[in-house]
Amino acid sequence: MPKLFVYGTLRKGECRHSTLADCKFLGYAKAKGFLLYNVSSFPGMVQGEGEVIGEVYEIPESLLERLDLIEGVPELFRRELIEVVLEDGTIISAYAYLYNKRVDNKLLIPSGNWKDASKI
Repeated sequence: MPKLFVYGTLRKGECRHSTLADCKFLGYAKAKGFLLYNVSSFPGMVQGEGEVIGEVYEIPESLLERLDLIEGVPELFRRELIEVVLEDGTIISAYAYLYNKRVDNKLLIPSGNWKDASKI
């Protein structure tokens, strides 16, 4: 089954987490080589010199199409397979939704953690 790295509205306690309610939580993780921006009422992850904090879930293949619709693929986000590091240091491949627009006028979240966005 595919793995999914989530860093924003799909995380525990966030507005879209119910989409993953029946999925297996594999742990917290970091995606290195990425930056996180406050796009609007949601974050956007792009490639860059930093790391993004998130969670990893094992999901059924059949859920990917629904998640693509929720994330606005291909206009707003694109789904890519990336490497993430779990808390125990294990490196795994997981899908992540990368922001597909420019971030020039968006606010960087320096910690890489969406949960910190309200403190900026």
